[in-house]
Amino acid sequence: MLTAVYSFRLLEQVFWSDYTGFKSIIVNHVKPTNVEILVLSVLGILSLLTGYFFRDIFVGFGSNYFNTFIHFIPAGHYSIESEFLPSEIKLIPLMLTIIAFEVESRFFECK
Repeated sequence: MLTAVYSFRLLEQVFWSDYTGFKSIIVNHVKPTNVEILVLSVLGILSLLTGYFFRDIFVGFGSNYFNTFIHFIPAGHYSIESEFLPSEIKLIPLMLTIIAFEVESRFFECK
């Protein structure tokens, strides 16, 4: 929850609030060209598509890709059962993120 609060605060400062730093940084800022925007957009789309199409290799059902990287405690981890959890339990991280966003927005409105 604290990580979500910190992340939303960072997003708020970067995208939604006015710049409070040195004015010389704004004056010397160079806007990206259309070619740069096009190249970065293509790279972003390709990275999303690659992650989508190859996700089963890394986190798919029955994948043992991370078995060499992460040590699992056999008595405490049941990977097959975790694939079939109820939807309510799978939505807990989303709900905590929404709650953290609300807490963060109310907390930083008071400044």
